[in-house]
Amino acid sequence: MAKLLYLFLIGFCLCLATGASTEYRLTQSEVDKSLSNSVTTGGHVFWVKDNYGGLFYGYQEWNFDQDSGKAIIDGDSLTITGKILPRNHPEACQRYDVNIKFVKSYVSPIGPNLELADNAYLGQGGYIDPSKWAYYKFVEGALSGSGCNSKDRIQFTGTEENMPLQFGYGANGKNGANGISVWLTFGGIVVDINVDISPENQPTISPTQPPTYPPTHPPTYPPTQPPVLDCSTLECPEGYECVFEHGVRKCVEKTHPTHPPHKACDKFKCPPKFKCVYDEKENVAKCVKEHHHEHHNPCEKKKCPPHHYCKCDPSTHGKPKCVPFRRPHSSPPPHHKPSFGENEHNKIRQNKCGPHSCPPGEKCICVHGRIYCIPRTTCASVRCPPGYHCETARDRHKTVFCVPDCPRISCSNVGCPLGHRCRERFGKAICIRVGKKEDWNPRPTERPSIQPRTPLINGLADLGYNENSVEALINQYESRQSNNRFGGNNREGRFSHHRENQWEGDNKWENDNKWENDNKWENDNKWENDNKWENDNKWEDDNKWENEYDNKRWGNDNRWEEENENNGRYNNQRENNNQLFEDVQAGDDYYDGAQIGFGDGGF
Repeated sequence: MAKLLYLFLIGFCLCLATGASTEYRLTQSEVDKSLSNSVTTGGHVFWVKDNYGGLFYGYQEWNFDQDSGKAIIDGDSLTITGKILPRNHPEACQRYDVNIKFVKSYVSPIGPNLELADNAYLGQGGYIDPSKWAYYKFVEGALSGSGCNSKDRIQFTGTEENMPLQFGYGANGKNGANGISVWLTFGGIVVDINVDISPENQPTISPTQPPTYPPTHPPTYPPTQPPVLDCSTLECPEGYECVFEHGVRKCVEKTHPTHPPHKACDKFKCPPKFKCVYDEKENVAKCVKEHHHEHHNPCEKKKCPPHHYCKCDPSTHGKPKCVPFRRPHSSPPPHHKPSFGENEHNKIRQNKCGPHSCPPGEKCICVHGRIYCIPRTTCASVRCPPGYHCETARDRHKTVFCVPDCPRISCSNVGCPLGHRCRERFGKAICIRVGKKEDWNPRPTERPSIQPRTPLINGLADLGYNENSVEALINQYESRQSNNRFGGNNREGRFSHHRENQWEGDNKWENDNKWENDNKWENDNKWENDNKWENDNKWEDDNKWENEYDNKRWGNDNRWEEENENNGRYNNQRENNNQLFEDVQAGDDYYDGAQIGFGDGGF
């Protein structure tokens, strides 16, 4: 009994020993012209892209020194070690010790890297089967100088396009032998590894039985058991589907579907006034503009003269008509006599912003019961946070938004069809054919969804205004304009003359008296201390409007210039012209409001 127990323990220890790490020998991969499209001959272990100088001292190809290359496989980990030297200059003093670690990955995120000729692969006339390859993900690695360059160190940062290390027959990209290949990167430089892998201990004499290496079939290690080859572990790009035939799984293009994929537009958001439509021909979801012919606005193509706006008048059977802007305070013309109850109605309306209170390009606000037109915010005056950009909404108010930039698409979770590799181009992940000219695939594997828009401007505070600052700005502006209007030869102050030069010709905000560059509010011409309305240019003491205002009638063709010459001046007695004074004051408020800013509606 004790003897049996002893033998059992010995067997158990031997089983543990067989589960230890396995060491393989690595040698350079020689080019097989019958399988490869390469124009070069021979082989190498390490190849540096673009003959990079620097830490590689101008040497592009490197090999292992005295077959020192090893691959140690321990469970799911794989480590490459050895010492390398310049391939064509073994006399060079530069040497590097290699130590690069990988971990098992049961599926490649970008598919196999097919560097051999097309006719070398299974299904195209060859015998190389990439579905049998194993993959290892990069963990860490470095090259440490050990010769005259002992102070040098190259720290690898990852792999090109997230390509894993591939292991199997034909995986070295040079011939059909069992091999390894991977593209490592550091600081934008690519280092290509192409090696053959073989057992460390080759048989020294001819065995009585056929040698076990190379086997008649591809080895099952790694892994010790072949992975389950079905479509559950293969991810195909959009427009492709996984097919498992004759022991091979592959991504093939979908045939014309009879109906759109289930919920094709569920995860695809479109901007306002657009809707998602599935395109069966291109097999993609698209945003198309909505057309509402029943809500067509007849004023969209109607052009009106200055100081007028388009309106659909019922008297003209809905045809567009140009009408003049109303005064901000909704006051009647000077000759108008209000009927019973009309004054009360006007008092209520004068404290509200209407859709036509301000000219186009300006915004209406109401401060302390007075209506003013202020500049409308545009993307030119908006600075968005990092990762966002400014857009203007396609609505009546032209609201400004900060919208997130398109997210960067990664190839880390994309599987491409056989013979294709994933590349990131202009925010899209695209499958391109390997070994050929990079043909663009019109079907991106992912489409970014448009993020919800967040309003940036909400009231006066976002514009940098408050009620006091707006009122002070208006006071300063009106004081300056009153000095310009009533001095010198313009003391008659004809209202029509001022209205001619409102928006297009005179005192443009963009070209004259820039807020940012001229007469800074904070440092120059303080509103509180300069040109006070109470102390300077009083309306009551300077060129009374009721004595100088011409008899301009609003009702006849709105031609104020011609009527000013023909109509008589109003009576000079103020007590008999109270209603006239209110109309003139309202007209001046509207002029000053139009000088200040933007708006075709409220905030």
